[in-house]
Amino acid sequence: MHPQLTLQFDQQNSMTFESFFCGPNEVLCEKLKEICLGHTSERQILFWGPADCGKSHLLTACCQAASDKGYRIAYLPGSLISSSAVEGLGELDLVCVDDVHDLPATRDCELALFQLINDIRDAGSKLLMSSRRAPPAMEIALPDLVTRLAWGAVFSMQPLSDAEVRECLQNICKHHGLQLSNEVLDYLLSHFPRDVATQSRQLRRLSQASLQAQRHITIPLVREVLMVSEQTAMNFD
Repeated sequence: MHPQLTLQFDQQNSMTFESFFCGPNEVLCEKLKEICLGHTSERQILFWGPADCGKSHLLTACCQAASDKGYRIAYLPGSLISSSAVEGLGELDLVCVDDVHDLPATRDCELALFQLINDIRDAGSKLLMSSRRAPPAMEIALPDLVTRLAWGAVFSMQPLSDAEVRECLQNICKHHGLQLSNEVLDYLLSHFPRDVATQSRQLRRLSQASLQAQRHITIPLVREVLMVSEQTAMNFD
């Protein structure tokens, strides 16, 4: 039986709690759901982990869930933190700051984040933050800011095992109506980096190619779409 032709899926719309594979990070996922839905008195969470482990996915999911509840929200990359960028954000119901480690290394920007955290706490609002490093390991000159980053719960995201990566990809396929044979999945996992972010990008490219060519996702199609692209990229290095 041949797999059905795949439907192109939208990356942004796919970043929900339902499409995120929690694996060993189930406690973090549950805490984030509770805080963004107003089911807990907790008001601040910072979670950290390596690149491509799903931090932005989780913050986007939080924004979507809170927005669906009618809450006033804001999403801000750490690299854009400034006094003007954070002005008035403390009055919202939920503020999400992604990649806090990218905070510009200036006193003004550090003070802006410091003040934002204070404003949110004073207003009784909620603050969620992600980073590649734990607060003590960030290159922050303002000691009081390091303290405030850890005012709430701090979680270290745990990496997925090989078996969990495979299960995660199967869930992604199921969520988007993609049907991949075990042979194709084995091929992807053995020929490309096994992190979920890389594999998800490959699935999106394959989904688009399958739809455009009206072909099923098979190992020959994977070779055509992905391996040729990898070789092209190497030739330009």
